[in-house]
Amino acid sequence: KAGGYDPRPEMQKASEEGIKILVQDSPDYPASLRSTFDPPIILYVKGKIIPSDTIAIAIVGTRQASQYAKMQTEKIASMLARTGFTIVSGLARGIDTYAHKATLKVKGRTLAVL
Repeated sequence: KAGGYDPRPEMQKASEEGIKILVQDSPDYPASLRSTFDPPIILYVKGKIIPSDTIAIAIVGTRQASQYAKMQTEKIASMLARTGFTIVSGLARGIDTYAHKATLKVKGRTLAVL
């Protein structure tokens, strides 16, 4: 209990939903994220972060993408995924969605950051 805030209900709900809570000093907290400027203090993880996720690249962009931008996103994301990159994006409509879909189409690994 810190500063009058009781984190136990939040931790219980996360546990019930299969969500793992990681703090910066947790051994499972991604080292590459920890080394960025102003990393998140807490991560909520549903699913697994695996060792190969250290080779990752973010693809983000506009929600109102042109047809050309969509085609290029699919081309770039699938190429990177085939070569072993984990594609990270935000699940927003537009470029983010095309990056995730292209990665899944080639059976690559994709992470969504919300």
